[in-house]
Amino acid sequence: MKSSKKTSSSFNSELERGNPYLAGILDATVNIIILRDNNKKLLYINKRFSKYFPNYKSIDDFDREHDSISELFD
Repeated sequence: MKSSKKTSSSFNSELERGNPYLAGILDATVNIIILRDNNKKLLYINKRFSKYFPNYKSIDDFDREHDSISELFD
């Protein structure tokens, strides 16, 4: 079975190109939205996350340091 090696940033770009309406909804919400795949690989963080946690310049920066967003609230 061939595994997908998409990066988080390519997923975001794909979402914006493939379904800009959905990407707009996810980014316009006042809630933080994080999407992970079945292997817990971080796929998407909406713009609200960046507003509350500006020290993470990319999804990959956050993913390297944390397994869950709940770690930020302990």
